Amino acid sequence: MRLKFKLTTKFGTIPDLRRATDLVVYFERSDGDILEKRSVNILDVDNAIGEILLSDFEVQGLRLGKGLTFLMEYVSDGRKFKARFPSAYTVEEKEGRKLIYEH
Repeated sequence: MRLKFKLTTKFGTIPDLRRATDLVVYFERSDGDILEKRSVNILDVDNAIGEILLSDFEVQGLRLGKGLTFLMEYVSDGRKFKARFPSAYTVEEKEGRKLIYEH
C-alpha cells in the first residue's frame, strides 16, 4: 500500500530534498512497538512530495485509529531533520483485515 506525503517546514517552505539521505519513517504498531520504514521514495523533489510503501503484513500490524500521525527523519548536508505528519492517515478494520487510508 502506498501512503503519499508532502513535506513542508514549520514556516510553510519546501525543504530541498536533493541531498537528503537516510530517510526513515516511523509508524506506531498495535503492540506498542514502532515500525521503522526506510523504503521512502521521493516522487517530486521540487515540491517535496514522496511516498512510503507498506506491505499488507506491515499494515496488519499498525495501530487502529483515525487521524494518526507518523514521523520522518532525514539527513541533508550533514544535518539531521525531523518532520511530523499529524492526522496523516487512518487505519480501520473491515472483515478482519486492516486497511490504511491517507488524508
